[in-house]
Amino acid sequence: MSERQGADEAVAGLPTQRGFAGSPFEVLDERRFPSPWPHLDAVLQLGPGRMVGIGAHRGHREAAAGLEIALHTAGSGHSTLLFAPNLPARNAVPNLRIERPAQLTPERIREIVNTRIALRQHPDVVVVDHFALLRPDPPVYEPTSYDPWDDPAEDERDPDVQEADEIGRQLKLLATRHDLAVVVMAHIRRPFSKTEALTVDRLGLAASLEYDADALLLLRRADDRRVDVHVAKNRTGPAPHQFTADW
Repeated sequence: MSERQGADEAVAGLPTQRGFAGSPFEVLDERRFPSPWPHLDAVLQLGPGRMVGIGAHRGHREAAAGLEIALHTAGSGHSTLLFAPNLPARNAVPNLRIERPAQLTPERIREIVNTRIALRQHPDVVVVDHFALLRPDPPVYEPTSYDPWDDPAEDERDPDVQEADEIGRQLKLLATRHDLAVVVMAHIRRPFSKTEALTVDRLGLAASLEYDADALLLLRRADDRRVDVHVAKNRTGPAPHQFTADW
């Protein structure tokens, strides 16, 4: 059994608000947390146990989608944690707690979430801005446990890709085990013309989010008021598909 299969099986059957999930990706809780863009809510479906990835060009307005989601969910009365080490200090916002850990890892995020739960301040939404700032929880891969006969195809992968895969898996486990929504921002790295198709590989290592995310969206500025939305993955609707939305 591969490490990924073992993790997936460990998540299956975890309790949710309304019962037990039959798979790591089944959300039985019908609560939804609104985003600032009602026309995107049908795809985002922010709710307990769900992880959503959003890719955008650095420096464009939509690159601040993580912050905007955090501000909106907090303003709607939902307890929100925003992990943004590079975000400048800003005025306090009710229901929003901003964390700027020097070392951003899934384990550090879990520790902070557990602390909030212990204080009876269970977060509804966790926003990570952005994927490239995340580091794996060491050690992820133990050289002494290497056995090429276990899964040669997996062992031959780039170690950076394996670490990115592990980070995505741990964030999905966070959403499922703690009954919260996780939003992960990522940067579209390579510039391209408006005639080129939006593809997941333009996210670099963050493309690993495609495996564990429930929805993965890539955003590209169409004009001053609109963005092209490429839905690369959607467990609850059609994908891939593209549409243009007001922004």
